[in-house]
Amino acid sequence: MAESLLISIAQGVLGKIASPALQQTGAIYNVENQIRELKDKLPAITAVLSDAEEKRAKNPRLQVWLGQLQDVLYDAEDVLDEIECEA
Repeated sequence: MAESLLISIAQGVLGKIASPALQQTGAIYNVENQIRELKDKLPAITAVLSDAEEKRAKNPRLQVWLGQLQDVLYDAEDVLDEIECEA
């Protein structure tokens, strides 16, 4: 199965967390453990999103939720981009 857009966005956001600038920022704000936990949860997040994508056509509420999640992921990506630029 081809990778969904939502999974790609989620992996991109979590990948940005691993960037050197964000690692340094994480150290400054003492959130290294939370960053590591997010990275460790990526396989589970990807699996849940994949399952939800398969079921979205049959569930209108799931379609709405996935749309909202996509908006949140884009917002998170924007915030991470700003942090990288300021670091």
